[in-house]
Amino acid sequence: MNRSPRVLVVVRRYWPQANDSTFRLRQWCSAIVRAGAQVEVLTACWSSQWPKSLTCREIPIWRIEPAPSSPFRIGRYTRAVANWVREQASRFDLVWCDAVDIEAEAILGLPANASLPPVAVRFDPNELSATYCRDGYIASRALQACRRSRLVVAPRATALQRLISSGIPAHKIIRMPDSAIETVHRSDTLRYRARAILSEISPELFLRSTDRLVVCPTDLELRQPIETLLHAMGPLLETDRGLRLWLLGEGSYRSRIYESLKYRGWHNLVDMPGSFEDFEQIIQASDLWVFPTQGYGTGWLIPSAIASGLPILVTDSPEIGSVLLNNQSQLVFQGSDVFDLQHHIRTWIEQPIIFAKATERARQALVEHLRPLDGWDAILAHL
Repeated sequence: MNRSPRVLVVVRRYWPQANDSTFRLRQWCSAIVRAGAQVEVLTACWSSQWPKSLTCREIPIWRIEPAPSSPFRIGRYTRAVANWVREQASRFDLVWCDAVDIEAEAILGLPANASLPPVAVRFDPNELSATYCRDGYIASRALQACRRSRLVVAPRATALQRLISSGIPAHKIIRMPDSAIETVHRSDTLRYRARAILSEISPELFLRSTDRLVVCPTDLELRQPIETLLHAMGPLLETDRGLRLWLLGEGSYRSRIYESLKYRGWHNLVDMPGSFEDFEQIIQASDLWVFPTQGYGTGWLIPSAIASGLPILVTDSPEIGSVLLNNQSQLVFQGSDVFDLQHHIRTWIEQPIIFAKATERARQALVEHLRPLDGWDAILAHL
Protein backbone atom coordinates (compact mmCIF):
# COMPACT_ATOMS: atom_id res chain seq x y z
CA MET A 1 0.00 0.00 0.00
CA ASN A 2 1.46 3.32 -1.11
CA ARG A 3 -0.46 5.47 1.34
CA SER A 4 -1.21 5.43 5.05
CA PRO A 5 -3.60 2.61 5.94
CA ARG A 6 -6.94 3.84 7.27
CA VAL A 7 -8.10 1.75 10.23
CA LEU A 8 -11.49 1.74 11.94
CA VAL A 9 -11.30 0.36 15.48
CA VAL A 10 -14.64 -0.90 16.82
CA VAL A 11 -14.89 -1.40 20.56
CA ARG A 12 -17.56 -0.94 23.20
CA ARG A 13 -15.40 0.87 25.76
CA TYR A 14 -12.82 3.51 25.00
CA TRP A 15 -11.62 6.78 26.48
CA PRO A 16 -12.55 8.12 29.03
CA GLN A 17 -13.46 4.62 30.25
CA ALA A 18 -10.45 3.52 32.29
CA ASN A 19 -9.50 -0.12 32.76
CA ASP A 20 -6.78 -2.46 31.60
CA SER A 21 -8.39 -3.12 28.21
CA THR A 22 -9.03 0.54 27.37
CA PHE A 23 -5.49 1.54 28.37
CA ARG A 24 -4.08 -1.26 26.21
CA LEU A 25 -6.18 -0.32 23.20
CA ARG A 26 -5.49 3.40 23.50
CA GLN A 27 -1.76 2.77 23.68
CA TRP A 28 -1.95 0.40 20.69
CA CYS A 29 -3.91 2.94 18.62
CA SER A 30 -1.31 5.61 19.38
CA ALA A 31 1.46 3.18 18.42
CA ILE A 32 0.02 2.37 14.98
CA VAL A 33 -0.61 6.10 14.40
CA ARG A 34 3.09 6.69 15.04
CA ALA A 35 3.77 3.84 12.60
CA GLY A 36 1.92 5.77 9.89
CA ALA A 37 -1.70 4.57 10.13
CA GLN A 38 -4.77 6.79 10.24
CA VAL A 39 -7.04 5.56 13.02
CA GLU A 40 -10.65 6.31 13.96
CA VAL A 41 -12.56 4.70 16.82
CA LEU A 42 -16.24 3.69 16.83
CA THR A 43 -17.56 3.11 20.32
CA ALA A 44 -20.67 3.20 22.49
CA CYS A 45 -21.98 6.31 24.20
CA TRP A 46 -21.98 5.77 27.96
CA SER A 47 -23.54 9.07 28.96
CA SER A 48 -26.14 11.31 27.36
CA GLN A 49 -23.92 14.26 28.25
CA TRP A 50 -20.96 12.98 26.25
CA PRO A 51 -20.37 14.50 22.80
CA LYS A 52 -21.13 12.23 19.86
CA SER A 53 -17.74 12.92 18.29
CA LEU A 54 -14.39 14.27 19.48
CA THR A 55 -10.66 13.86 18.96
CA CYS A 56 -8.37 12.38 21.63
CA ARG A 57 -4.62 12.18 21.05
CA GLU A 58 -5.13 12.94 17.35
CA ILE A 59 -7.59 10.03 17.00
CA PRO A 60 -11.23 10.81 16.02
CA ILE A 61 -13.77 9.06 18.24
CA TRP A 62 -17.34 8.42 17.11
CA ARG A 63 -19.98 7.50 19.68
CA ILE A 64 -23.23 5.93 18.56
CA GLU A 65 -26.01 4.31 20.59
CA PRO A 66 -25.74 3.82 24.35
CA ALA A 67 -24.16 0.51 25.28
CA PRO A 68 -26.82 -2.17 25.89
CA SER A 69 -27.63 -2.49 29.57
CA SER A 70 -29.79 -5.59 29.05
CA PRO A 71 -30.29 -8.29 26.38
CA PHE A 72 -33.42 -6.47 25.20
CA ARG A 73 -31.35 -3.49 24.04
CA ILE A 74 -28.67 -5.39 22.15
CA GLY A 75 -30.58 -5.34 18.87
CA ARG A 76 -30.82 -1.55 18.64
CA TYR A 77 -27.16 -1.13 19.51
CA THR A 78 -25.88 -3.72 17.03
CA ARG A 79 -28.05 -2.27 14.24
CA ALA A 80 -26.50 1.14 14.91
CA VAL A 81 -23.00 -0.37 14.70
CA ALA A 82 -23.78 -2.20 11.45
CA ASN A 83 -25.42 0.83 9.82
CA TRP A 84 -22.55 3.17 10.71
CA VAL A 85 -19.92 0.77 9.39
CA ARG A 86 -21.88 0.09 6.19
CA GLU A 87 -22.25 3.82 5.49
CA GLN A 88 -18.59 4.63 6.20
CA ALA A 89 -16.91 1.44 4.95
CA SER A 90 -15.47 3.04 1.80
CA ARG A 91 -13.29 5.36 3.92
CA PHE A 92 -11.32 2.53 5.53
CA ASP A 93 -8.82 -0.15 4.53
CA LEU A 94 -9.29 -2.28 7.65
CA VAL A 95 -11.95 -2.77 10.32
CA TRP A 96 -10.41 -3.88 13.62
CA CYS A 97 -12.82 -5.45 16.13
CA ASP A 98 -11.01 -5.43 19.45
CA ALA A 99 -13.06 -8.34 20.79
CA VAL A 100 -15.12 -11.16 19.31
CA ASP A 101 -18.27 -9.64 20.71
CA ILE A 102 -21.65 -8.38 19.53
CA GLU A 103 -20.00 -5.54 17.59
CA ALA A 104 -17.95 -7.99 15.52
CA GLU A 105 -20.99 -10.20 14.97
CA ALA A 106 -23.02 -7.22 13.72
CA ILE A 107 -20.32 -6.17 11.25
CA LEU A 108 -19.62 -9.66 9.97
CA GLY A 109 -23.37 -10.17 9.51
CA LEU A 110 -23.59 -7.42 6.88
CA PRO A 111 -24.45 -8.65 3.36
CA ALA A 112 -21.72 -9.20 0.79
CA ASN A 113 -22.81 -6.15 -1.21
CA ALA A 114 -21.88 -3.91 1.71
CA SER A 115 -18.34 -3.83 0.25
CA LEU A 116 -16.60 -4.04 3.59
CA PRO A 117 -12.82 -3.74 3.86
CA PRO A 118 -11.01 -6.68 5.47
CA VAL A 119 -12.23 -7.33 9.02
CA ALA A 120 -9.74 -8.40 11.70
CA VAL A 121 -10.98 -9.62 15.07
CA ARG A 122 -8.84 -9.82 18.18
CA PHE A 123 -9.54 -13.09 20.01
CA ASP A 124 -8.77 -13.23 23.71
CA PRO A 125 -10.95 -15.72 25.62
CA ASN A 126 -10.29 -13.86 28.89
CA GLU A 127 -11.99 -10.70 27.61
CA LEU A 128 -15.15 -12.13 26.09
CA SER A 129 -18.32 -10.71 27.60
CA ALA A 130 -21.07 -12.79 29.16
CA THR A 131 -22.82 -12.70 25.78
CA TYR A 132 -20.33 -15.29 24.56
CA CYS A 133 -19.54 -17.23 27.71
CA ARG A 134 -21.47 -20.19 29.06
CA ASP A 135 -20.27 -22.37 31.91
CA GLY A 136 -16.65 -21.41 31.28
CA TYR A 137 -16.65 -22.47 27.61
CA ILE A 138 -16.38 -20.27 24.56
CA ALA A 139 -19.74 -20.26 22.79
CA SER A 140 -19.79 -21.49 19.21
CA ARG A 141 -21.01 -18.13 17.87
CA ALA A 142 -17.74 -16.45 18.92
CA LEU A 143 -15.67 -18.98 17.03
CA GLN A 144 -18.05 -18.74 14.09
CA ALA A 145 -17.34 -15.00 13.96
CA CYS A 146 -13.63 -15.83 13.83
CA ARG A 147 -14.24 -18.14 10.86
CA ARG A 148 -16.12 -15.41 8.98
CA SER A 149 -13.50 -12.71 9.48
CA ARG A 150 -10.57 -12.18 7.14
CA LEU A 151 -8.01 -12.23 9.98
CA VAL A 152 -7.97 -13.39 13.59
CA VAL A 153 -5.42 -11.85 15.94
CA ALA A 154 -4.22 -13.96 18.88
CA PRO A 155 -2.58 -11.81 21.58
CA ARG A 156 -1.36 -14.71 23.72
CA ALA A 157 -0.41 -18.37 23.38
CA THR A 158 -3.60 -19.64 25.06
CA ALA A 159 -5.72 -17.79 22.48
CA LEU A 160 -3.64 -19.23 19.65
CA GLN A 161 -4.04 -22.77 20.98
CA ARG A 162 -7.82 -22.34 21.34
CA LEU A 163 -8.14 -21.08 17.76
CA ILE A 164 -6.08 -23.90 16.28
CA SER A 165 -7.87 -26.58 18.31
CA SER A 166 -11.21 -25.15 17.13
CA GLY A 167 -10.27 -25.57 13.50
CA ILE A 168 -9.59 -21.97 12.55
CA PRO A 169 -7.33 -22.07 9.44
CA ALA A 170 -3.74 -21.24 10.32
CA HIS A 171 -3.37 -18.78 7.42
CA LYS A 172 -6.04 -16.56 9.00
CA ILE A 173 -4.36 -16.37 12.41
CA ILE A 174 -1.80 -13.69 13.23
CA ARG A 175 0.10 -13.83 16.52
CA MET A 176 0.29 -10.25 17.75
CA PRO A 177 1.17 -9.81 21.44
CA ASP A 178 -0.20 -6.86 23.38
CA SER A 179 3.16 -5.10 23.38
CA ALA A 180 2.23 -1.41 23.14
CA ILE A 181 3.07 -0.62 26.76
CA GLU A 182 4.17 2.59 28.43
CA THR A 183 7.38 3.21 30.38
CA VAL A 184 7.20 5.86 33.12
CA HIS A 185 10.32 7.34 34.71
CA ARG A 186 10.33 7.01 38.50
CA SER A 187 13.14 9.08 39.99
CA ASP A 188 12.88 10.38 43.57
CA THR A 189 12.24 13.88 42.24
CA LEU A 190 9.41 12.69 40.02
CA ARG A 191 7.98 10.64 42.90
CA TYR A 192 7.87 13.70 45.13
CA ARG A 193 6.28 15.83 42.40
CA ALA A 194 3.68 13.17 41.57
CA ARG A 195 2.60 12.94 45.21
CA ALA A 196 2.28 16.73 45.36
CA ILE A 197 0.09 16.71 42.23
CA LEU A 198 -2.15 13.97 43.61
CA SER A 199 -2.58 15.77 46.94
CA GLU A 200 -3.76 18.85 45.04
CA ILE A 201 -6.41 16.75 43.30
CA SER A 202 -7.89 15.65 46.63
CA PRO A 203 -6.83 15.95 50.29
CA GLU A 204 -7.59 12.22 50.64
CA LEU A 205 -4.68 11.52 48.29
CA PHE A 206 -2.15 13.34 50.45
CA LEU A 207 0.97 11.29 51.06
CA ARG A 208 3.97 12.03 53.22
CA SER A 209 7.36 11.45 51.68
CA THR A 210 7.92 8.51 54.04
CA ASP A 211 4.56 6.82 53.39
CA ARG A 212 4.60 3.55 51.48
CA LEU A 213 1.78 3.43 48.96
CA VAL A 214 0.24 0.13 47.85
CA VAL A 215 -2.13 0.48 44.89
CA CYS A 216 -4.62 -2.06 43.57
CA PRO A 217 -5.76 -1.05 40.08
CA THR A 218 -8.79 -3.20 39.28
CA ASP A 219 -12.37 -3.40 38.09
CA LEU A 220 -14.50 -3.56 41.22
CA GLU A 221 -16.71 -6.26 39.68
CA LEU A 222 -15.51 -9.29 41.63
CA ARG A 223 -15.74 -9.03 45.39
CA GLN A 224 -13.65 -12.05 46.45
CA PRO A 225 -10.24 -10.90 45.10
CA ILE A 226 -10.63 -7.52 46.81
CA GLU A 227 -11.70 -9.20 50.05
CA THR A 228 -8.55 -11.35 49.87
CA LEU A 229 -6.42 -8.22 49.56
CA LEU A 230 -8.24 -6.46 52.41
CA HIS A 231 -7.93 -9.44 54.75
CA ALA A 232 -4.21 -9.62 53.97
CA MET A 233 -3.49 -5.91 54.35
CA GLY A 234 -5.97 -4.90 57.04
CA PRO A 235 -3.87 -6.04 60.03
CA LEU A 236 -0.76 -4.48 58.46
CA LEU A 237 -2.52 -1.14 57.95
CA GLU A 238 -3.69 -1.15 61.57
CA THR A 239 -0.17 -1.54 62.94
CA ASP A 240 1.75 0.58 60.40
CA ARG A 241 0.31 4.07 59.91
CA GLY A 242 2.95 4.79 57.29
CA LEU A 243 1.39 2.15 55.03
CA ARG A 244 -1.38 3.25 52.65
CA LEU A 245 -3.71 1.32 50.35
CA TRP A 246 -5.61 2.73 47.37
CA LEU A 247 -8.23 0.77 45.45
CA LEU A 248 -8.44 2.30 41.99
CA GLY A 249 -11.36 1.61 39.66
CA GLU A 250 -15.11 1.46 39.42
CA GLY A 251 -17.57 -1.40 39.41
CA SER A 252 -20.80 -2.86 40.72
CA TYR A 253 -19.24 -3.97 44.03
CA ARG A 254 -17.79 -0.59 44.95
CA SER A 255 -20.49 0.28 47.52
CA ARG A 256 -20.41 -3.22 49.05
CA ILE A 257 -16.64 -3.07 49.40
CA TYR A 258 -16.91 0.28 51.17
CA GLU A 259 -19.56 -1.15 53.52
CA SER A 260 -17.20 -4.04 54.24
CA LEU A 261 -14.45 -1.54 55.09
CA LYS A 262 -16.77 0.36 57.44
CA TYR A 263 -17.84 -2.87 59.13
CA ARG A 264 -14.20 -3.73 59.91
CA GLY A 265 -13.26 -0.15 60.80
CA TRP A 266 -10.82 0.08 57.89
CA HIS A 267 -12.61 2.78 55.89
CA ASN A 268 -10.18 5.40 57.23
CA LEU A 269 -7.18 3.27 56.28
CA VAL A 270 -8.14 2.46 52.67
CA ASP A 271 -8.90 5.07 50.00
CA MET A 272 -11.08 4.46 46.93
CA PRO A 273 -10.38 7.45 44.66
CA GLY A 274 -12.16 6.02 41.61
CA SER A 275 -10.70 5.81 38.11
CA PHE A 276 -7.79 7.72 36.59
CA GLU A 277 -7.57 8.52 32.88
CA ASP A 278 -3.78 8.85 33.12
CA PHE A 279 -1.62 6.61 35.29
CA GLU A 280 1.70 8.44 35.02
CA GLN A 281 1.50 10.11 38.45
CA ILE A 282 0.05 6.95 40.00
CA ILE A 283 3.01 4.86 38.79
CA GLN A 284 5.47 7.49 40.00
CA ALA A 285 3.84 7.90 43.42
CA SER A 286 3.36 4.18 44.10
CA ASP A 287 5.69 1.82 45.91
CA LEU A 288 3.87 -1.45 45.11
CA TRP A 289 1.02 -2.54 42.83
CA VAL A 290 -1.08 -5.59 43.78
CA PHE A 291 -3.30 -7.50 41.34
CA PRO A 292 -5.56 -9.93 43.26
CA THR A 293 -7.90 -10.68 40.32
CA GLN A 294 -6.70 -13.59 38.20
CA GLY A 295 -5.70 -12.51 34.69
CA TYR A 296 -6.50 -8.83 35.19
CA GLY A 297 -3.85 -6.30 34.18
CA THR A 298 -1.86 -8.42 31.71
CA GLY A 299 -2.89 -6.23 28.75
CA TRP A 300 -1.32 -2.94 29.84
CA LEU A 301 -1.18 -2.31 33.58
CA ILE A 302 1.17 -5.12 34.66
CA PRO A 303 3.65 -4.85 31.74
CA SER A 304 3.71 -1.05 32.05
CA ALA A 305 4.43 -1.31 35.78
CA ILE A 306 7.22 -3.83 35.13
CA ALA A 307 8.70 -1.73 32.31
CA SER A 308 8.70 1.28 34.66
CA GLY A 309 10.53 -0.65 37.41
CA LEU A 310 7.56 -0.57 39.80
CA PRO A 311 7.39 -3.62 42.13
CA ILE A 312 4.24 -5.72 41.70
CA LEU A 313 2.46 -8.66 43.28
CA VAL A 314 0.20 -10.68 40.98
CA THR A 315 -2.02 -13.67 41.56
CA ASP A 316 -0.87 -16.81 39.79
CA SER A 317 -2.63 -17.50 36.48
CA PRO A 318 -1.87 -19.01 33.05
CA GLU A 319 -1.77 -15.49 31.54
CA ILE A 320 0.88 -14.10 33.84
CA GLY A 321 3.62 -16.03 32.04
CA SER A 322 3.21 -13.69 29.06
CA VAL A 323 4.51 -10.72 31.09
CA LEU A 324 6.64 -12.38 33.81
CA LEU A 325 8.92 -14.06 31.32
CA ASN A 326 11.58 -15.39 33.67
CA ASN A 327 9.33 -16.86 36.38
CA GLN A 328 9.93 -14.37 39.20
CA SER A 329 8.23 -16.33 41.99
CA GLN A 330 8.82 -13.50 44.49
CA LEU A 331 6.25 -11.43 42.57
CA VAL A 332 3.51 -14.11 42.41
CA PHE A 333 1.11 -15.25 45.13
CA GLN A 334 -1.51 -17.96 45.23
CA GLY A 335 -4.97 -16.65 44.30
CA SER A 336 -7.32 -16.55 47.28
CA ASP A 337 -4.66 -17.49 49.85
CA VAL A 338 -4.77 -14.58 52.31
CA PHE A 339 -1.75 -15.78 54.28
CA ASP A 340 0.41 -16.22 51.18
CA LEU A 341 -0.42 -12.69 50.01
CA GLN A 342 0.23 -11.29 53.49
CA HIS A 343 3.57 -13.12 53.60
CA HIS A 344 4.62 -11.53 50.30
CA ILE A 345 3.59 -8.06 51.45
CA ARG A 346 5.49 -8.49 54.72
CA THR A 347 8.54 -9.56 52.73
CA TRP A 348 8.22 -6.44 50.58
CA ILE A 349 8.01 -4.26 53.70
CA GLU A 350 10.89 -5.91 55.57
CA GLN A 351 13.17 -6.80 52.63
CA PRO A 352 12.40 -4.40 49.77
CA ILE A 353 15.71 -5.19 48.08
CA ILE A 354 14.40 -8.69 47.22
CA PHE A 355 11.47 -7.16 45.35
CA ALA A 356 13.66 -4.52 43.73
CA LYS A 357 15.98 -7.19 42.29
CA ALA A 358 13.11 -9.40 41.14
CA THR A 359 11.41 -6.42 39.49
CA GLU A 360 14.61 -5.45 37.69
CA ARG A 361 15.06 -9.00 36.37
CA ALA A 362 11.45 -9.00 35.17
CA ARG A 363 11.94 -5.60 33.53
CA GLN A 364 15.07 -6.69 31.68
CA ALA A 365 13.38 -9.87 30.41
CA LEU A 366 10.30 -7.95 29.26
CA VAL A 367 12.27 -5.27 27.45
CA GLU A 368 14.50 -7.89 25.83
CA HIS A 369 11.55 -9.83 24.41
CA LEU A 370 9.37 -6.82 23.62
CA ARG A 371 8.63 -6.45 19.93
CA PRO A 372 6.61 -3.26 19.41
CA LEU A 373 3.74 -3.87 16.96
CA ASP A 374 4.96 -7.38 16.23
CA GLY A 375 2.48 -8.74 13.67
CA TRP A 376 1.33 -5.36 12.33
CA ASP A 377 3.27 -5.84 9.08
CA ALA A 378 1.54 -9.19 8.59
CA ILE A 379 -1.82 -7.47 8.91
CA LEU A 380 -0.84 -4.78 6.41
CA ALA A 381 0.17 -7.49 3.95
CA HIS A 382 -3.49 -8.57 3.75
CA LEU A 383 -4.74 -5.10 2.77
